Amino acid sequence: WRRPSWGQAVAAAFAVAFCVGQVALVRAAVRSGATVPAVGPGRPALGGVPSGLEFAAPAHPRWELWPFGASSSPQVRVGIVTGGTSDLFGGGNASYADATSCLLRLLALRHGHAFYVERALQRFGGDRPVAWQKVRLLAERLADVDLIVWIDADIAWTAADVSLAELFLQRLLTREACTGHLGQARWADVAGAAVEHGADEDRGIFFWASADVRPGQSNMNLNSAVIALRSGETSRRFLAQVWEEGEDMFSFTRYNKGWRKQPFGHHYWGWPFEQGGVWTVLTKNEDMLRRTCVVPVGVLHSVQYHRWKPDGPLGAHMPGMSSEDRRRAACRHLSDFLARPGTCAETLQRCPDLFVGRLLASYAEGLCEHCLAGDGGPESRGGGRELGATAGGMQRPSAIS
Repeated sequence: WRRPSWGQAVAAAFAVAFCVGQVALVRAAVRSGATVPAVGPGRPALGGVPSGLEFAAPAHPRWELWPFGASSSPQVRVGIVTGGTSDLFGGGNASYADATSCLLRLLALRHGHAFYVERALQRFGGDRPVAWQKVRLLAERLADVDLIVWIDADIAWTAADVSLAELFLQRLLTREACTGHLGQARWADVAGAAVEHGADEDRGIFFWASADVRPGQSNMNLNSAVIALRSGETSRRFLAQVWEEGEDMFSFTRYNKGWRKQPFGHHYWGWPFEQGGVWTVLTKNEDMLRRTCVVPVGVLHSVQYHRWKPDGPLGAHMPGMSSEDRRRAACRHLSDFLARPGTCAETLQRCPDLFVGRLLASYAEGLCEHCLAGDGGPESRGGGRELGATAGGMQRPSAIS
């Protein structure tokens, strides 16, 4: 028998740690299949989010995070939904949704919102472009919460301090916020006119979306990358009618005259996707348009990436960019978040789509201490360095990208 060298001992320790991590992952995956019975009309059995890591079975079968407990239910239950096809996840050079969904998960955790991310939209079938499936995801979860918010996967949310309940039900529930932003005379006196009734379930605002940047087009100048809906019968009917528009695979051609330029299967084949369905339903139903708050460009998201700036749009939107460029941009925004004192370890532990967060959760504080020079956890309050600086010979914190 020969005493092992230090290098052999370290390698063996890492091998054991890796195996333990794999076992933990398998157990978490098995537990994640658990469900709970429904209680009451559209309401789940209530349960709190377990303390510590967030990889245990959710307290609700339709949500990854379900923070609402019998003794801690907020006045307004908010749910955030996002998602994309499987190629947008997994840490590859063209995968950006692992970073953007992490930012949304942290937003939900901070404000006590429910959260769901769909990582394989293509699993619902090929009868329509996958972008339409956001309508399905929202309809399935609408009755669980009071306010449901969709945020596209190519949006990096940069406003972690903003509560979505306060945003939509207070700040964006005024005449100034909801009217006059489409920039199209046809709908100037209609869109948002019901704001005088607030969020009244029968007469007030039920739907929020952003104005787009092309008021001169014949299509409605409304962008559906970030939308919010008040739970209720009107929202249920609205989503059902939008979904029905997609039953005709070629319904989008009324809005996209150059559709033949994209071959079938191309990423943009079928544009404007479900957004066209929203335009059609609101055009046909003036009452729904009156109850739609169309906010100014640059409030909810930047619409175009070059329009984003710090303390500006709440989300940095990246349409039209390559997946590689989207990943670089998403990781930059995540890096900005990680650079805050005391956030690195929490982020790696709580974001299951980050490779490091899944396999090295128990080592997150040490990793952050090493790479970020004193930002290991809540107890660390070191000032840190500027982005791009190195610690221990490792790039920080863009190594995640």
